[in-house]
Amino acid sequence: MNAEMPKEFQEVVLMISLGEGESHGYELGEYLRRSRLPVDLATVYRKLQSMERRGLIASRWESSASGPARRIYSLTPDGFEKLRKDLEGLRDIHARLGLMLNAAEESFAVRSRSRTSPRT
Repeated sequence: MNAEMPKEFQEVVLMISLGEGESHGYELGEYLRRSRLPVDLATVYRKLQSMERRGLIASRWESSASGPARRIYSLTPDGFEKLRKDLEGLRDIHARLGLMLNAAEESFAVRSRSRTSPRT
């Protein structure tokens, strides 16, 4: 099974990164890459634009002595609130998945033991 996170987690991972502090698009793309999310910078920028239109993030232009100006993104109060709710939901999913995995592993272990035990 592929252990990479699905693309649907991009938004929440971007918000987690921005919750740690403001950042520009390329840095956010690298954060996604380190999080083992499939990443295409064009998609990241589209996602950031969508999040800005919905009021979850804000952006400003910052000039750079070493290159062109770059757009810096930060979470808005609405973005922090959505992130809080998303993290709550992810914790719940994590707990439920943990229970299911434990039950499946226990069931697998019981079946494995019954197949390898000598018959009488």
